[in-house]
Amino acid sequence: MLGVFFVIFSFITKKMNDGVFLAWLRFTKWWVVPALLAVAFASSSHDAFFSYFEKRPISFFISIVYVVVSTVIFVYKSNQLRKK
Repeated sequence: MLGVFFVIFSFITKKMNDGVFLAWLRFTKWWVVPALLAVAFASSSHDAFFSYFEKRPISFFISIVYVVVSTVIFVYKSNQLRKK
């Protein structure tokens, strides 16, 4: 399953403009550490003090936000570079 993801990702980024890819890469570098920390410090049980912040919902929310922001970056930068 992970291999299929990398093949699709490779096809998408191969035809991508360098400016778009570098903008997305800067965002990704910024995103990785807070996302990992949020998941690492989220509780893994319902009995914890902050039981609302469990690993599964936090991971799901972080991944959805990442996909949405990445898509916005792709579209915005592509349009911005196309206008030049």
